[in-house]
Amino acid sequence: MLTVESVLADDALRHRAFPVTRELAYLAHAAVAPLPAVTVDAITGLAQRAGSRGQFEYLLGDAELQVRGQTAAMLAVSADEVALVPSTSAGLSMVAAGLEWRQGDNVVVEAGDFPSNTYAWRSLRRLGVQVREVEVGPVPLSRMHLRPHVDERTRLVALSSTHYLSGRPVDDLCGIGRWLRGIGILLCVDAIQTLGAQPLCGRHIDFTVADGHKWLLAPKGMGVLSVRRELFPILRPAVPGWRSVEDHRTLRVQETLASTARRYESGSLNEMGLVGLAASLGLLAQVGQHYVTERLRAARLRLVDGLRALDIPVLGTPELRDWGAIVSFHIPGTHGGEVARELQRAGVVVSVRHDASGAELIRAAPHFYTTDDDIDRLLDALSGHSKCKSRHEGTKQ
Repeated sequence: MLTVESVLADDALRHRAFPVTRELAYLAHAAVAPLPAVTVDAITGLAQRAGSRGQFEYLLGDAELQVRGQTAAMLAVSADEVALVPSTSAGLSMVAAGLEWRQGDNVVVEAGDFPSNTYAWRSLRRLGVQVREVEVGPVPLSRMHLRPHVDERTRLVALSSTHYLSGRPVDDLCGIGRWLRGIGILLCVDAIQTLGAQPLCGRHIDFTVADGHKWLLAPKGMGVLSVRRELFPILRPAVPGWRSVEDHRTLRVQETLASTARRYESGSLNEMGLVGLAASLGLLAQVGQHYVTERLRAARLRLVDGLRALDIPVLGTPELRDWGAIVSFHIPGTHGGEVARELQRAGVVVSVRHDASGAELIRAAPHFYTTDDDIDRLLDALSGHSKCKSRHEGTKQ
């Protein structure tokens, strides 16, 4: 059985389970994840079966049921409330396009959020819907920030569970969900930077969307959309298709939509992505969410402490216990892209993102199988910069 302890203690096991670790210290999970061996095997196995037998659904086995069931378990919702979508952007746009809007309605979003959680709602401006942007700053987003921006015409609040650049969480997301529901406002959450890394109380969220290619360790092109069952009547399928109806396997034109969230699925699924997501979810279920979250907290703190020892400014205040497993930083006098390329040559993979001013930040995002040596490999590579070198060498004595 795969556990956090067994993976971190046994290099041979870690290299077999996560082939990327044979050569790289991979710290870019907030961007895209490398695929675990079990996921690669699932995808190649399906490709081989499809090549010899044809692309028939029966070759998928129980992958569809597994994805719905395990996603539901992670979100504490029903499997019937989980739809399969091609991406987070697609899921958010399905919600935006599927609700009935009236001129004068408004949507509240966070200023500086990931673009996907802005474009979907800005598209509603053509209908006379106002998009209100909330400035939050470096502290966790809370009900206090939202309260001045909601009124009797607020239809929906759209948030990211964790900020993609700073790793800053939403403070008491469950409480915000309960509060908004109590005053008749919908809550839509982009959970791509949380699902797989931290627990999420989906039962208090009306719409939850996440792709699988980050913390879920799955392929691109397959994600999930959770819709609260009570909202099926008011969220129409924005892109209806043959899978949207109740008895879809008969391939007859019907008037009755599926009684489950499958009503939001239009056509054939990305089957390679589906079996890959099922395999990755199975791996994470075996390891356990609690153990993944605790390991990420420890890895993040080690990384933050090491960066601060090098006098490298870290974005936000990530010593907080519930801060996400994302650490963004900037080395004064350098360009983030150039530093990232240097790190790549040293066998360390990070991502680069821009802050509101346009400055290039380096973003590091470990996962549960990231070892302390991987983090130290990053710090050692950064210590080569003259402004950091002496301080880092002092901390290692």
